[in-house]
Amino acid sequence: MREFTIQLHSLQDVQEFVNIACTCPFQVTVGNESQRIDGKDFMGMFSLDYRFPQKVWVDCSQEELQAFLQRLQAFLPN
Repeated sequence: MREFTIQLHSLQDVQEFVNIACTCPFQVTVGNESQRIDGKDFMGMFSLDYRFPQKVWVDCSQEELQAFLQRLQAFLPN
């Protein structure tokens, strides 16, 4: 399992993240210590508190992770 952090700021960010996650052949989980959501579920993703960064957990190869992170550049903290 690989982990990284994202920051989403708007409904449009959530929609774009879900669209990207849905193209992945592996599971994408988003949340925090108390709440974990399927990153491919728009309604579930919308329930997270986006005032704070969110953790992302993926079960994929290093190559798949790098390709996913490349597509998520706008959501990665500086």
